Amino acid sequence: MITTKINSDKTTPERVTHAIIGGAYTNFADQLTKQGITLLYAQPNPYLTLDTQNHADMAAINAGGKIFLAPNQIDLHKQILKLNMNVEIISKQPQSGYPNDVLLNAAVSGCGGIAFLNQDYINREVLSHLRLCGTKTLHVKQGYARCSICFLSSNAIITADRGIADVADKNELDVLTIKPGYITLAEREYGFIGGASALIDKDHLIFFGNISAHPDYEKIKSFAANHSVYLESLSGECLTDIGGIVAF
Repeated sequence: MITTKINSDKTTPERVTHAIIGGAYTNFADQLTKQGITLLYAQPNPYLTLDTQNHADMAAINAGGKIFLAPNQIDLHKQILKLNMNVEIISKQPQSGYPNDVLLNAAVSGCGGIAFLNQDYINREVLSHLRLCGTKTLHVKQGYARCSICFLSSNAIITADRGIADVADKNELDVLTIKPGYITLAEREYGFIGGASALIDKDHLIFFGNISAHPDYEKIKSFAANHSVYLESLSGECLTDIGGIVAF
């Protein structure tokens, strides 16, 4: 395990200035760069299946201002250190096969905010840090919590997972439940809304593909408007689950 403690109180800013993205998604990377975001690229994880080995949400997590990385992300670790960020490489490598692949897959709104995760599967170092910085951890059955949740704010989410929606509702969050599917993910039946989107500012939600083609687009647009968030599609093609970005 590689640990570096720097600037431990830093939390994700409202406007994203830096983000980790899978190295295979150069088409969307160009669009993010035009948004003024400096990108760092996660190395493919050969221990995962082809559909997810380039996904940022399998390689890294921003756990409320501290970045945790999979053990194969040595180059990424060096790059983040140069940014004076608090970063740690976890002791166990995410592996192919559920739940061994979801060690870093938690949906976190920020330090002291909320985190949706499966507490039986999430990496122990990540879970301990979230609790240490006062983040409210909400246990859900879905191990792919990060993939399944699109945050509009710390109090509002979009998801197609009814179990997650129930937990959010019980914790008095505003939640929009959408139809599953209609999102491409290679070698799987469909992808997930969290992996196909990213909140890059408090009022700016981007999608990797064309959100207006989703059958629940009008509901999504109205829900976003209620939270003063506008939507942007980065291409005219079908929504694609790229594993999202890990923003900071």
